[in-house]
Order: sequence, then C-alpha cells, then structure tokens
Amino acid sequence: MTDEPNDPEQSTPPADRSETNLVDSELRCPECGYNLTGLASARCPSCGWRFDVTQLVHAHSGARTRRFSALAACAALGIGSIAAVLSLALPGLSALHLYDGLAIIGAIVGALGHLYLALRLAWTDQGWPLRRDESHTVLRAIGWFCLVMALVGAVPLLQVRIVDGFAVTNFFEFALVGVFYSLPGWTLLVMVMLAFRPAMPRPRASGAAGAAGERDDPAAGREVPFAVDAVDPMRIEQTWSNEPRPTTPAIEAAITRTWEAETAVTTGGSERLFNGKLVRVQASSLESGRLSLVFGPTNYRDFLGTNLYPDAAVRQASVTFLANPLGVSATVITRDGSLAFGRRSDQVAFHAGFVHTFGGMLDDGDRDASGRFDLSGSIVREVCEELGVRQAQIVDVREVALVHDVSLRQPELLFDVTITLDATELESLFSPGGGEHTHLHLIDDMPEAAIAFLSGLQQVTPIAQAALLLHGRNAWGRAWFERICRLRYGEVPPLPAVPVVPPSGTS
Repeated sequence: MTDEPNDPEQSTPPADRSETNLVDSELRCPECGYNLTGLASARCPSCGWRFDVTQLVHAHSGARTRRFSALAACAALGIGSIAAVLSLALPGLSALHLYDGLAIIGAIVGALGHLYLALRLAWTDQGWPLRRDESHTVLRAIGWFCLVMALVGAVPLLQVRIVDGFAVTNFFEFALVGVFYSLPGWTLLVMVMLAFRPAMPRPRASGAAGAAGERDDPAAGREVPFAVDAVDPMRIEQTWSNEPRPTTPAIEAAITRTWEAETAVTTGGSERLFNGKLVRVQASSLESGRLSLVFGPTNYRDFLGTNLYPDAAVRQASVTFLANPLGVSATVITRDGSLAFGRRSDQVAFHAGFVHTFGGMLDDGDRDASGRFDLSGSIVREVCEELGVRQAQIVDVREVALVHDVSLRQPELLFDVTITLDATELESLFSPGGGEHTHLHLIDDMPEAAIAFLSGLQQVTPIAQAALLLHGRNAWGRAWFERICRLRYGEVPPLPAVPVVPPSGTS
C-alpha cells in the first residue's frame, strides 16, 4: 500500500483469491459466461442464473486440457481435409463433373469451419466449453451443408447396371465416396457439440400449465440480480452518525486476510490499493416520498473484505456487518433522446468488460460547505470525469431510486442526468484512454430500444439493468416495467417503502 490515492474501482483484478472465493478462478456462468471469481453466492450477478456449485466445479476440472485437445483436433481436421481434397481434385480438375465440384466445395467449406473453430478456441477468453452464440449456429449450418454437398456429389454413382440379367446399384461405392467427402462435415458437427455448452435445462413452470407439457418459461431459473430499496424520492434527507460498523473477530480476520491478499497481488505493479475514506449507509427508509439516509464512516479496505470479496464468514453475516458504501450511478440522457452507458475496462475491480452506468462511490470529499453530502454534485462530478462533459452542459439531475446489487449487497443511488449534447457530440467527446470505460453504448430513449438492448447484451451489470428498467418505469409506465421484468426474470422485484438496512446493532 502506498500513500498515492487511486480510484477504488480501478484496482487491479485479482490473481488468486482461494480463501475468499466460493468457486475457482475463471469458472464461468453456464448461462451467460460471466467470470464467477469472487462470487458471494451460487447465483450469477449478471444474468441471475442459480446453479449447483459442486457440479460446476466438477465440470470445470480439466477444462484447459480438453480445450487445447479440441483446438488441436480442429486444426488437424481442417488442414488435413483441405490437403486431402485438393490432392485428389487438382490432378483431374479440368475433367471434374458438376457433382464432383459440389462435393469438393462442401468439403473445403467444412474444413474452413474447422479452422475457424480452432482459431476461436485459441483466441477466446471464455472458459470451456464455449458459450453458445451466433457462431454455434453458423458452424452447425456449415457442417450440414458439407454433408448435403457430399451426398449430392456422390449421386452419379447410384447408376443402375445390368449384370447377368440382374439390376445392380453401386450403393456401396456411393456410400464410400459420400462418407469421404462428408468427413469434414460430420466431424465438424461432432466438434461443435463438444466445443459449445449444451442448452441449459430450464425447470418447467409449476401447476397445471407445467403438467400439461407447455414449453419452458424462458425466465425460469433466473433471479432478479438487483433489489429495489426505494423509488421516486421527492426529497432526500441525510443524517450523520459516528457509530462504528458492528463486527466480530471472524469478520475482522476475514477483512485482514482479503486486504493482505489483494495488497500482495498488486505489489510491484503499476496499480496500488488505497484505503480511502468512504461513506457508509447505516440505515435508509422511504416515507411519503422522503428518502431518509443515515450515513456513517467506512473505508475501501472494509468494502473489499465485506462487499466485494467476502469469504464464508462474511457471506453468512447480516447486511448490518458490511461496509455498505454508497455508490452513485447515472443514466445519461442526450439532447436528441439517447441513453448512454459505458463498457467497463479490464482494469476495474469487478464486472470487468460489462456494460455499466457512469458513476462511482460517495467519498468524504463530497461534503458541501454545510457539512452535508452533495449527492447531486457527486454524480455531476463523476459524469464530467468519465464522459468529459462540462458541468455547464448538465441541465437536469433527478434521483430515480436506491437499489443494490444482490451479489455485492452494496447500496447504489440511481440518477437520470440530462445533458445539452447530442449523441454524436457525446461520442466525439468520449475518450476511453485511462478511464473506467472503454466503449460508449448509445440507445434510443424508446421502450423497443431498451428491450432490444437488454435482450441483445448478456453482459450488463445488475446496476445498469436496474437503471434502465427504472428509467423505463418512469418514462413508459409501471406496466411496461412489470412486463419486461416478468419476461426477463420471471418476476417483478418488489418496490418497498420500508427500512431496507437494519439500524446498526441489529441483525
């Protein structure tokens, strides 16, 4: 640890957290491919899929060996098939029949499919097996195309000859040639079955509909990855309390182990952990549109050991014992009606590579002249820093909700922030160099665009999902919000108006 401050969210990702992880490093969610390093429960924080950890770890063992074996097999089959087909075709190329040409084209296309799959296995950062995507469908289509072309190419061999007065069909020769030319195709189909994860089994809905054999609910097995603690606050009241965070010797020992492990990981690198002061949410409540927040002191070290990388002792503890620093996040709205989100870089401490809102954590420097925390000023500062806009270009800041990521259990205050720039101007202003976000994602501020955005991108953080859905709830109505939640998760998250964080000292 050094005295130089560093943004907590840009700490170097962990290399090994065997003591604090529920599952092994690089273990991936079977539904969306999310890296489960540092997971606090057997539920994916991205898509909400709940799974059996023991089965997942068992399937993961030996995955690297199987992946490289498949890579070698695909490369050998692709190169070998092209060499074999060309060696047979080139000597008699001028005399090739149409049917022969079709079979050769199919075999070469199948061989190219093998080579593509080999390159995919060599360069992908996914675990094994690969998550199903568009390439899975394309490769299967290539395999079947090769099979069809091989059979078409062998059709002339089915000619009937008269031998000793009997009609004889050269079916055996047809089968041999068809199998030879279809070799790249059917081996590609086998490799695709091995290289990509099978479709996840989804439990059927209970009741009469399930018993009647209706198709599976597409949201079955998922859970909402965020919780809504308060919505539509008309006024936010804040109180400061110096009461320390309740703790136990086991929790403090776990925090110390995590901090020492993370410090050891970053020692010698360009990044340093900085134990900055943060603002803890001790309690919150919503009554008659008034959101009351009780703040207290906390720090990045405690956040790291309780919210971000909790071990078994911390995961079993009540939320009262967690650091719970308040985060602030913005859905940025442009002048011409676009919503802006950012894709997080690989250097952030959690949800690396995922689409997220713009924001950060409330810290002690966000106090105003009266000693109160300037919540709107904090999110304005974050938006200016991460997007490069000027404060004068922000024309409206509105509180939307208080939510928390179910996995991290960290409270997050959501804002809608409207700027005077249009989408093109914002894109030209955005600079990914050295920031938390590498790409800017812009979608139309329309319900159809929001649905397509959530459906088309698996890698969207729980906070970004909450921000977009709650923005839609305010813009397009509660019925839209509830319908999309049911389609995506199978349920609607409750919208409570009761205290959501127990007062300190209770469990």
